[in-house]
Amino acid sequence: MKFLLRFLPVLCVFGAAAWADEFSGKSPDGKLSFGSKNEKEFYLWATDKPDKKTLIFKEETVFIQAAAISPDNVWIALEQGGASLGHTVLFFKREKGLNFKQIDPTFKGPDPAERVGTFALQTKGIKENILDHSYLHPVKWLDNSMWLIVSLGGKGSFHGTHVQITDWRCRYNPVSHEVAPMKENPGKIEISGGAGQ
Repeated sequence: MKFLLRFLPVLCVFGAAAWADEFSGKSPDGKLSFGSKNEKEFYLWATDKPDKKTLIFKEETVFIQAAAISPDNVWIALEQGGASLGHTVLFFKREKGLNFKQIDPTFKGPDPAERVGTFALQTKGIKENILDHSYLHPVKWLDNSMWLIVSLGGKGSFHGTHVQITDWRCRYNPVSHEVAPMKENPGKIEISGGAGQ
């Protein structure tokens, strides 16, 4: 993926549908509720206080696609992007109450979509990220709230090597920004021509 987006603070939750104009839901324990508005604004509130909604994120340029919140209510992952830009995942860590601070992985290197794309291609012997478009989607937090399962879709080509990735999954750690494989992976990486043949 060859792009860099400037993202602002955000919030998310468990099990939201991707590519919806608006989505809403609750945290795994049901204590927090959330909702989006026009794919541009993200609100959070205590489920027992629906009249006290907090605007967590607002973005005029790109869209909010889906969200996932960790079982311990400490981490939030938000999918953001657009069709021609690709999608990435933003991470936020709870500080106090409904205050969450965005964790910026670009301080330690590429964003999650770039990291996952590179990792996926390396499993097939392609040493660099040749994806023109990457679409990273938060699937589910693991029970320990340390790893997020993500799904990658994408395509690209370079010097005769063509790649198509569909629902390829791995684990992502928002603290270390480490990417790790999964024992079972429902997705696939298809390569034609050049490397990996």
